This record gives sequence, C-alpha cells and structure tokens, in this order.
Amino acid sequence: MMKHRFTAGEMAKLSGLSKQTILFYDKKGILKPEYVDPDNGYRYYSADQLDFLDNIAMLKEIGLSLDEIRTFMEQRTRDYAVSRMEQQLESIRQKIRRLQTIEKQLSWKMKTLEDLTSKKDGVFLTRHQKPELLAVEPVSFPRRRKGTDDEDLMAQNIAIKKLMTKAKREHYPYFYQQGAIIPLKELKEGHYLRASHVFLPMEKKCVHALSMTKPPGLYARYYFTGRYTGSGSAYQLLFSELERMGLSAVSGSYEYCILDSLASQDTDHYVTLIEVEVEKKG
Repeated sequence: MMKHRFTAGEMAKLSGLSKQTILFYDKKGILKPEYVDPDNGYRYYSADQLDFLDNIAMLKEIGLSLDEIRTFMEQRTRDYAVSRMEQQLESIRQKIRRLQTIEKQLSWKMKTLEDLTSKKDGVFLTRHQKPELLAVEPVSFPRRRKGTDDEDLMAQNIAIKKLMTKAKREHYPYFYQQGAIIPLKELKEGHYLRASHVFLPMEKKCVHALSMTKPPGLYARYYFTGRYTGSGSAYQLLFSELERMGLSAVSGSYEYCILDSLASQDTDHYVTLIEVEVEKKG
C-alpha cells in the first residue's frame, strides 16, 4: 500500500477541481488511480499524481483536447514534449493571426453601423483617393434573362452564399461587409437588382480569391432605406440628382449592405449605401 494516498475527493479539494472531473479523467484514461481497493472499489492517488493534474491543466490551457492530453501523458518524454509543444505553439500563433483579422473585420463592421448616425440625406459626392480591393463572385441567372426582381435577388443571394463559403474556407482577409455590383447598362434599362457580381471588401490580396479593384475617383453616394426590391426608387432619385448637378455616371453601382438582418428585424429598415463613379458632363 502507498505511504501517502489521496482519495478522488481529496485530490479534487487539493487541485481545485470537482470530484466528477477527477473521475472523468479516470474514465478517459488521462489520470488513472495508482491503486484501487479490491474490496470497496475506492480509488487512491499518489502524491506524484498531484503534479499530473497541474500538467493536465496546463495542456488544456494551451488548447489540447482530452484525447490529445491522454496521448501526451502516455508518450511523455523530453523530445516528445518539445515536439508537441512546438506544434501547439504554431497553432496558437495561427489563431492569434486569425483573431487579429477578425478584430479588423469587426471594427470595420462596427464603423459602418456607427456611421449611420451621421449619414447625410440625399445624394452627395465623395472622392476616394485609394482603390478598394474586392473579393467577387459572378452572379448566375436563369437562362431566361427576363427574370423578376425576386428571381434577380435570389441569384444575388445564392452568389453571396457561394462567396461567403469560399471566404471562410480559404480564410480571405475580408471585412464583414457584403455588396453587389450592378452594371450601368442594367441600371439604364431599369434592372436594378441584376448584379454582375457580389463582393466582399478585402484588406489585402488573397491568392485564392477571385478579385477586382474598385478604382479611386469621384463618387455619388446615396443611403437607401427599405427593402432591396425597392431600390428602383433610389436609383431614379440618384440619376435625377446627377442630371441636376450636371454629372453623368461612368460606372455601374457598388451597393454596400450597411444595415441588414444582423442589426434590424424589419426589412423596411434595411439601409444600403449606393455608390456610382461620376464625372462632369461635356
């Protein structure tokens, strides 16, 4: 019999864990008792095994699963410990880089929502000094090109889902912002939902992403509030204002979803930022 022995309850008190956790470690083969009384089935642990609990806690803290911890405890040698910890360190560094990207994505999303409190009414002009990199996905329409607004919007939604799936799988450095590009030809023909591409703004280039660049220049901007299918009225107002201002559109529109289902329960309150590159007539 061991000179110093501890029951599962005593091990729990000394380690700050619950007795259920100690018994669970036994069940998972992570920390088996050094002795089990054959008469009553009581589990007894040695003083050395108290150190094992500290090691298990450390391994959990650095991100190893219980199965990985069991393997670690079974194979522990200096060389194995160094090798396994190097692997985990690289995994942690990758997670840190990913969290830093998420921080930027979230900050961007928060800024777009906060900017709504100071948004201008009506059509106004802004000059973008730098190009904007966009990860894009072409929008595929049914063979019949004379679809309804609902069909055009559905095609956009499907394209967005495809793009988001790729972005998550390939870890695009994108911001939490979705949008669509409506060609100028479609706008002039009154097809306000017939996008050529959907997009996600990106922080930098990604080799896995199909991308295009929104050029710098003078843009007319308009915040449209309402359902996406009602955007026609916004474009009619926009082009009327451009005419009054002596400007003409030289690009299709870039639509940014500012307030959507993430922050509104009512589609009538959705906000879409519309931007069209413009120049002086004549």
